[in-house]
Amino acid sequence: MYFIIIKYILINLSRLSNREKGEYEGDITWAFLIKDIFLVLAFLFIPIVAVNAWDAFCVMTRTATQKHGLLNFFTGKYLHPQRCTATFHWSDPAVVGNTVSFVVQRNGRPYPISNADGVVIEITQGIHKIGVVTELGGETSPEVNTARCKFTARRAGLYSISILLANQHIKGSPFLKRFLPGPPDNSKIAVVQHSSTVVCTTGVTHHIFIEPRDSYLNLCLFDKEKIDLHNYSINIKELEGGWDVKPENNIIYDEVTRRIKIDITLQRPGCYVANVSYCNSLITNGKFEIIVLTEKECSKVQKTVARRSYEGYEARLLAVDKNSRDSQSKAKKVYCYVTPKQLILKEFLLKVIPKRLLTFRLCPSTKFVFEGTDSQSGMPTMSIDDGCQPVVRLACKDRNVVCATFSQFMLKNIGGSETFKDKQEHFYHELRRLHSRRPHDRLPFTVSRQKLLESTLKATKGFTVNDWCRSFEVTFQGEEGIDWGGLRREFFELLCVSLFDSSNELFSTFHEEPQAPVHPNPFRPKHLKLKHYEFAGRVVGKCLYESALGGSYRQSVKARFTRSFLAQLIGLRVHYKHFSHDDPSLYSGKVLHLLNHGTEQLEEPLYFTDEFVVDGECKVIELEPGGSSRLVTDESRSQYLDALAQYRYRLAQAFIIFRIEILFSLLIRTTFLLMCGIEEYSIADLKAPSCC
Repeated sequence: MYFIIIKYILINLSRLSNREKGEYEGDITWAFLIKDIFLVLAFLFIPIVAVNAWDAFCVMTRTATQKHGLLNFFTGKYLHPQRCTATFHWSDPAVVGNTVSFVVQRNGRPYPISNADGVVIEITQGIHKIGVVTELGGETSPEVNTARCKFTARRAGLYSISILLANQHIKGSPFLKRFLPGPPDNSKIAVVQHSSTVVCTTGVTHHIFIEPRDSYLNLCLFDKEKIDLHNYSINIKELEGGWDVKPENNIIYDEVTRRIKIDITLQRPGCYVANVSYCNSLITNGKFEIIVLTEKECSKVQKTVARRSYEGYEARLLAVDKNSRDSQSKAKKVYCYVTPKQLILKEFLLKVIPKRLLTFRLCPSTKFVFEGTDSQSGMPTMSIDDGCQPVVRLACKDRNVVCATFSQFMLKNIGGSETFKDKQEHFYHELRRLHSRRPHDRLPFTVSRQKLLESTLKATKGFTVNDWCRSFEVTFQGEEGIDWGGLRREFFELLCVSLFDSSNELFSTFHEEPQAPVHPNPFRPKHLKLKHYEFAGRVVGKCLYESALGGSYRQSVKARFTRSFLAQLIGLRVHYKHFSHDDPSLYSGKVLHLLNHGTEQLEEPLYFTDEFVVDGECKVIELEPGGSSRLVTDESRSQYLDALAQYRYRLAQAFIIFRIEILFSLLIRTTFLLMCGIEEYSIADLKAPSCC
């Protein structure tokens, strides 16, 4: 169309020229031609001006502010997304940990940028949103047109920076910037699939994998030519003799997994301790023990673990609690049995009748200490300590096989690693597998906010295991709301308060503090039945199951349980050492005084009794039959403390944890973290940089 108009003007110019020469007799004049040219120019530029005006009008109306007026529209004093640019003050890619900045600038006349212009800066890295500090405008001339932004990248990866004006992206937005991990931090470097005891075979290469991470726990990235492999080292010592061992080792870097692999080969069977260092400093979980077996012993251990069968290993019981006076005057012949759940010590009366002496739970809290060779029997010795029972000292010619079998069974039960994160993932995986065939569709029901516990008990009275595995859709009576996860989360939080708050008397504490851990109340009111404990167990199991599903289903138990209670949940025997966490005043007073000073410095004689207050009245309870007449002595103080713990830690056995058998393979602290979260905060950790 524009070509036709231009052609029309050229034809008229030609006619006007011919008219002056007398070759054309039409009525065309210069005035007529100039008028046509103005009409053509108007026809060409009016649409462009109209489009720009409409675009500017849309920008001003989207900001919904009184700052823009008709005068600003005609003078051009308004922000236009396509006329703004961003300048980044770092080179791409950058390294995490540094505070970086960029400037959003309006090109053109000076314009005071402010909050009224609707400037929005959004920075994301995957599903994580990054906080940004923005400063708009300024007093000096260069700063008037700019918005200055700062943020700190702590996660390595690709970042998306979106800059919007009046809900419109500026030119080039969103910007993609990559941040690389920092240098290795010795406190964050860790051994993968950590185990406190590593089992090897003589002459067979064993692989140890290390993940080098920076101070923000990002997996470090290296060029194969620039990696400092010479700074990684492993030092191995023989446990019994203490001499250094120089095994055949090789340290390489795997570019695919970005891990350091250390290959070691030991030629002599025995027990060793290894220390993995970076820059001559021990790394996290870099200290562990190595048990080297012969090929025959290794095959025996593998068959035992694979078949989940067990056999007895002859040993000599040298002492029980070597720090007390209960040591054995003569070594007793016993047999060690390592099962998938326990380490059992038995003796045979008349060589036929078995008698169980001691049992140790198969968990990381049970520790083995290797102590050289017994002078009388000539067999290697070891001590077994689980932190609750008396320390047992044994001499056994198959000591290495017993310890290796124990370690392999334990790793198989907890998922192959002793770190909390790996055990948690294994727990969640087993829980999902256990209930994989159960439906998880929505199950609606209505409860009353005023009588939450009673109405919930009534609503879930006929629920089966399949019903408890379904996704609850909660409606509060008399309230409007659609449960898309928020009402369900609020329901579980309020329900946990109703169940586990000590003021409700279903659970109680050893001392009156706001954050004191709770346990079942042995003196509960008559209206609280055993069914309430069973219901509380189902609620805890439901929260654990929802957390295993992850995402928006994750629920937390709003309660802190005592260590003794958690120990009983996973089948461990309670011990007076649990008082240090559950009742610090009792532990620092009576318990430590008896352990350190005995009974000689007591002002009054102590008997096998305990005192407690019920309804303002002090009552005395015998810890054993005839305990009121049995005096506590230095020889019987351990028995007294044990009896005191057994009495104070009695609880309702109806507290059922939703039939989660896999829970029994976890450590007390692991169970505590899964159910209650962290209990202590480190100032150093709070000061350290975060990955958020």
